[in-house]
Amino acid sequence: MKPELDIIVRTDSDPEAARLRAAGPRVQPIHGERELAVQMARYTLRRFGVSATEAEAIAQGLRDRSRGTQPAR
Repeated sequence: MKPELDIIVRTDSDPEAARLRAAGPRVQPIHGERELAVQMARYTLRRFGVSATEAEAIAQGLRDRSRGTQPAR
């Protein structure tokens, strides 16, 4: 009805996320459990003195590893 809207949706699996991504470029699936774990790790790293830049790089690496993809460079 409104093709100009961006859609963010929570998903529970990689196959479901892939199916949703295939629906179009404005659909952004978020894997709920994965993102929660990544954010908990990022928070813990920051509490132990890791810089924000390094903590975010580690968080992105965790996301990439959990999806089985190569890290973004």
